[in-house]
Amino acid sequence: MFLNRQSAAKPEKESSTTIPREGSTIQAIGIGSGFA
Repeated sequence: MFLNRQSAAKPEKESSTTIPREGSTIQAIGIGSGFA
């Protein structure tokens, strides 16, 4: 759960490594959920 919160708070880091910052918040949360 904390992973999702961190991803939403810092989507730039997640998108920079996973996605090209396209809907970083939504995608970052989705990716974080998948990772968890």
